[in-house]
Amino acid sequence: MPAEAREKLLAASARTLDRLLRPLRSRGQGRCLTRPGTLLRQQNPIRGSVWEEDKPGWLEVDTVALCGGSVAGEFVWMLDGVDSATTWVEVRAIWGRGEVGTLSALQDIEQTLPFALQGLDSDNGGEFLNYHVLKWLQERPRPVYMTRSRPYKKDDNAHLEQKNWTHIRQNFGYERHDNPEVVEPINSLARGAYGQLLNFFHASLKVERKERVQGRLRRVYGAAQTPLARVLASPEVTPQTKARLQQRKARLNPFALKQEVECSLKKIAAIRQARSRGL
Repeated sequence: MPAEAREKLLAASARTLDRLLRPLRSRGQGRCLTRPGTLLRQQNPIRGSVWEEDKPGWLEVDTVALCGGSVAGEFVWMLDGVDSATTWVEVRAIWGRGEVGTLSALQDIEQTLPFALQGLDSDNGGEFLNYHVLKWLQERPRPVYMTRSRPYKKDDNAHLEQKNWTHIRQNFGYERHDNPEVVEPINSLARGAYGQLLNFFHASLKVERKERVQGRLRRVYGAAQTPLARVLASPEVTPQTKARLQQRKARLNPFALKQEVECSLKKIAAIRQARSRGL
């Protein structure tokens, strides 16, 4: 950092820094980028009693824009999927938000799940509510349920909204990723070290029940568990899959995975910045 800039930063008050950073902090936040998929909305029911949330395989899915505050032009979108029962998470990068690209990412996610896909719940965006995705889910020996949340009701996908922040924004930030060359490195990281770190070693709390005490609703949480631990405890997952996951975890080192993730994120940032510098 130049000496002059360093002196000015050290001399500035906290309030001055907040005022100067306010436009950057608000960039890209508080905006709804969902494109309504009106064509098939009425054919996809709102999620309700169809879902069996105590069994694995029921995924909430959403897309997160890495647009840097401007939706002009093309940029990378992150597709986030979380299983309600086990909190197993899968993320993928897609260039743009087209129907074919979204379908390809969903198919890739299904291949890596340690359980069968039972249902898919999304918002009302057209990247999910289209004939490509619907045909893929229904034209199989055992059709997969496709449901949607209520418009403008983010609480319907509360598990997913939390993961959008912890698993995407905290690592990929709000910067604009408008270089298509970052898509494959991000996906390689998501299928490898990043996905393994999230699902094998990151524990989280999960609400077991809700009870009302003196007129107030109280949430009772179970012990913190990793998604892998919840998968291993599920009777719906086959013994062969459980043994394979346990063998894979035995070969992993969480500290090495963390270093690999940090190194890969730096390389991805360098690729992203190379486009803005014209390299």
